[in-house]
Amino acid sequence: MSERYSCEGYASAFRQRGRLCTHCVMDEGDPDLRFDEQGRCSGCREALAIEPAWRHTDAERSPEFDATVEAIRRQNARGAYDTILGLSGGVDSSWALVCAAKAGLRVLVMHCDTGWDSRESVDNIFNLCQRLGFALQTIVVDWESMRAAQRAFFLAGVANCDIPQDHAIIATVNDVAVRNGIRTFLSGGNWVGESILPDAWGHDALDIVHLRDVWKKAGDRHLMRRFPTFGTVRRHVINPFLRRMNAWRILDHLRYDPGEARACLEREYGWSSYGLKHCESVFTRVFQCVYLPMRFGFDKRRAHLASLVVSGLRSRDSALAELAQPPMSQDDAERGAEYLCSKLGFSAEEWRRMVTSPPVPHTRYRVDTLERLAVSWAKKHLAHRMKLRKVK
Repeated sequence: MSERYSCEGYASAFRQRGRLCTHCVMDEGDPDLRFDEQGRCSGCREALAIEPAWRHTDAERSPEFDATVEAIRRQNARGAYDTILGLSGGVDSSWALVCAAKAGLRVLVMHCDTGWDSRESVDNIFNLCQRLGFALQTIVVDWESMRAAQRAFFLAGVANCDIPQDHAIIATVNDVAVRNGIRTFLSGGNWVGESILPDAWGHDALDIVHLRDVWKKAGDRHLMRRFPTFGTVRRHVINPFLRRMNAWRILDHLRYDPGEARACLEREYGWSSYGLKHCESVFTRVFQCVYLPMRFGFDKRRAHLASLVVSGLRSRDSALAELAQPPMSQDDAERGAEYLCSKLGFSAEEWRRMVTSPPVPHTRYRVDTLERLAVSWAKKHLAHRMKLRKVK
């Protein structure tokens, strides 16, 4: 390396922080975590509170699965497609596509290229669409605007620097759905692997007020008009009420095991592993596995593994053993940091300052109050609607 993009102390960034939950593997790296008298954390208690009730039966799918598939077909009967799915090449969205194919849904597969696709993800997307016989539409986001937005978030010093990429993907998928008259979005989101994710570790990627304020104060403002956005009114009023659009998390209605799905994808669909969850994006790989732990002490693996422990798909001991080791070597971390900085235009000294400076809370920038109220309302009422089991 001509310049060393130092990750000194990388391994120590993954040490346990404070008290450890006796049920899952979350620790006090989540500042909002609370423990009961048995030492169980609020994260796994809340996750168990929203576990789909049908999972406690011998069924392979939820009672409403077939009816939902039929309803999706009916509401999109006049169009060329029943539904749209944003395919990243990761295990969740890939398996969601396989399940949709088995259910007989006509899927428009859409991929949003933000400039950070790994070779594995590109191959996975191509192989899946070819073998399943689905049309693929790829939209390439303007690189200069993506680069400016991501630079702004790193310079702002906030935790969720993945907001620009996530926001652009969601906005682009919505635009494609509207153009094709599609009313139903398929999502690879799922309870088994994503039931635990601390609010303190990030901020809502769809908060357009926050995105624009960070960009205006820390980035190149003139490039903003070239960036795909998805505003609050369109999200909460136009799409759900005027266009009657909706989303369906298909994996929450099937017996889903990410490990088994990965093995089947590799065996039958020419799919290749890319490492940890969400690391099909090179940006997310470095952001989650290097930047977040070094600057904020957040190890996203802990939340992902805690979710699998709570769902019964991973033993607590094996999860703790994985967390005892960093996700990559320090040399690999430095190579990843160099690649990220070369694309975003940061020097080695700027990288050093970014990973050693004090964290900046998202609340230092403007946030969408309406959006926050909507998210709070959804969280408050979700557990009540699903009526799930309590921790015994």
